[in-house]
Amino acid sequence: MVYVSFYSTLRKYGNRDGGKAPLSVPFKTGLTIKTLMTELGIRDEGEVTLIVVNGQLKGREYTYFVRDGDEIGLYGYLAGG
Repeated sequence: MVYVSFYSTLRKYGNRDGGKAPLSVPFKTGLTIKTLMTELGIRDEGEVTLIVVNGQLKGREYTYFVRDGDEIGLYGYLAGG
């Protein structure tokens, strides 16, 4: 399994609890962040401004090959005033 958490504007892609609990996704060999995003319904890479894997900043590294057990954080744009 891969565990995906959604933050900021991306919470709409998460669990029905408002995106607060990580979403469990079955692991597949050859899965990249980009293909994972597509499978989760995120069609526009521009929606994801930051990727964190197992607590390590990956920036916008969409080609990272996901490993079984990875904890992935996907961050959208932050808003404020």
